[in-house]
Amino acid sequence: MSSFSTMSDGKRKALLIFLSVIFVGCFGVVSIADLVNTKDRYTVNLGVCYEVMELEHSINGLIPVGKDYYYIGIAVDSPEAYILKGSKRWYAKNFDENGASLTATGTSVTGLLKRADYQVAQEINNITSQFEDVTLAHSPDHTLELDYKIKAILRLIMMFVMIIFFVCGKLFVFGKSDDNPVVIKVYVGIMVVILIILLKLVI
Repeated sequence: MSSFSTMSDGKRKALLIFLSVIFVGCFGVVSIADLVNTKDRYTVNLGVCYEVMELEHSINGLIPVGKDYYYIGIAVDSPEAYILKGSKRWYAKNFDENGASLTATGTSVTGLLKRADYQVAQEINNITSQFEDVTLAHSPDHTLELDYKIKAILRLIMMFVMIIFFVCGKLFVFGKSDDNPVVIKVYVGIMVVILIILLKLVI
């Protein structure tokens, strides 16, 4: 199997175009869709909120790419509950150690309702079944993502960075691969780092 540094210019160009299309499709379209989606955007006022699950992500079980934290929040004026996906910092800023809102009138949050993967949905279903006095206000296989906006913006920024990186590679690196194979390896290494950052932003 030929290495990246020994590919012909035509194959390298084709690979660049393919990867660019993938990034624009996966990151650009999805990110813009999240930002303009008002149908699945909810604002709720929570009286109490409890952490129910911590999920760590990694590549092949070796390279950690981040953690997700899930909470169950109960509305102030009703027994309706929401499964929230947010950061530890968000939780500590808005709720005390017993899960009560630090604001007397409740903590108002806005999130985007998104489908959870199968593993998360199963865990959420098991956890919510223990809360007998509350009713989920949404499907149990969905979560209310609180940081959807910042993640979408960061994905767009990283998408443009990656495209610029591809273009620079075509102009300044690939054409010189026979003379500078080390440069190609460094370039590919940087690309892998950027891909790991993108994975962290996506999940």
